[in-house]
Amino acid sequence: VDQVFEEYKYASNDTESIRRSLNLPNLTPSELLSLERDNRIQTQRRSGLTGSGMVVVDVNADIDTVFATLSSFNSYSKVIPTVRSVNIYSRSDTVCKAEFSLSKFCLRVNVVHRLDAERRIIRFCLDDAKPNLVMRKAEGFWFLESPPDRPGVCRV
Repeated sequence: VDQVFEEYKYASNDTESIRRSLNLPNLTPSELLSLERDNRIQTQRRSGLTGSGMVVVDVNADIDTVFATLSSFNSYSKVIPTVRSVNIYSRSDTVCKAEFSLSKFCLRVNVVHRLDAERRIIRFCLDDAKPNLVMRKAEGFWFLESPPDRPGVCRV
């Protein structure tokens, strides 16, 4: 698990450096307009049994509120429709390990979350120390930023 998170080093705390280190794409003018109209940007790529994707959404809340909500893992079943239940089995200020039951099929996955409150990033990957029968590999992150031209909005 630590190897997944070790590869991400940040040259500085400025948003552009963090965005570059995460390989985040620059949004097009039409995508930015779509976000302003309360739409989300979503891309998916599949290759056989594997895939990757990205979702961007603007939330009408300040960045601290959004980070606190995304850090409240035991509340995920109330705010994320595909999460049916959550069982946290380890928690510290920067790491949370939990079993999530997903979808109507109640598929169980054990996930490690690493919180970086200063940079507003929450990384997640499967917990190698626990069984994960549904997937062999899954990793990703939540990255939060405040668009300079949209006060009171948090981009996730």
